[in-house]
Amino acid sequence: MLMKKIHSLKENPKEADALTRAQAEVEETKVILHNTMESLLQRGEKLDDLVQRSEHLGDTSKAFYKTNPKEADALTRAQAEVEETKVILHNTMESLLQRGEKLDDLVQRSEHLGDTSKAFYKTARKHNSCCKM
Repeated sequence: MLMKKIHSLKENPKEADALTRAQAEVEETKVILHNTMESLLQRGEKLDDLVQRSEHLGDTSKAFYKTNPKEADALTRAQAEVEETKVILHNTMESLLQRGEKLDDLVQRSEHLGDTSKAFYKTARKHNSCCKM
């Protein structure tokens, strides 16, 4: 049977060409699949490594807290103070922004008052010029 196939390929070069191209595509597909599998295996190893590291970090932090509770408490207190400071700073910034808005309102009012007083001065001056004694 194989001999018949080889003989038919010799007689029909188009079939031989198509077979050669198909074999090349199969080989290329094998290479792509092999590379993909290697990449997936490497990612799996990296993921396993990260899981182990996170478990180790959790165990280490628990051990640190058990062996050095004073230092761990100091660290916890410092972290709490930092969080509290953030809240205070946020509130302070908000109040400063509100003050800035209030100052803008006061500036507008004083400008309006200045314009009004100039108009009053001019009107009073005109009325007084008519009534000179």
